[in-house]
Amino acid sequence: MKTSTILFFDTSQVGAGVLLSREGSKYTLHAYQTIKFGTTEGDAALEALFTAAAAIKHGHNEKTGVSAEQPCGYDRRGLSIRAKANGVIGVLQSYARRFELPWRGEIAPGTAKKALTGDGRAQKPAMVWYANIIFGLTLKLPADEHAADACGGAMAALSGQYIVRNCGGRTTKAFKEKQREPKGPQGRLL
Repeated sequence: MKTSTILFFDTSQVGAGVLLSREGSKYTLHAYQTIKFGTTEGDAALEALFTAAAAIKHGHNEKTGVSAEQPCGYDRRGLSIRAKANGVIGVLQSYARRFELPWRGEIAPGTAKKALTGDGRAQKPAMVWYANIIFGLTLKLPADEHAADACGGAMAALSGQYIVRNCGGRTTKAFKEKQREPKGPQGRLL
């Protein structure tokens, strides 16, 4: 059975990165790190996580990639957060290119919550509790809430639940046409 590995980031100003693998239904947490983006310490943490991910990929795990949480919110505060997070995503994509790791896409926050807790509207205490139980961590609120978000996002990414997927520069016309095909009562293609 093939092992898939993802380096996933919560793109908050003080976010987190998680290096997670899955083989079948078994998850292995290789590393997690709180990251203050735009600082010397943050750059060192990014360097360490990307180096570890590249080592896993070059150890014959071709299914290694990088992903991040999609920024959300359309009010004034949300738009400001989106602008900052999109800047962080740009930095992450440049690191991915430098370390020859493919950019897989972005995950919605609700999808990350659902992957970890089973509830797309879970609160931070539930996210931290589930991350501690599933991965044997000792995360605490509020310091490690972004690490818990990143754990959920990594689980969703390993399941392929992207909302913005990198198509490698190819057009997504075929995908859009497939989405327009008629579907049966349970959403399956007819």
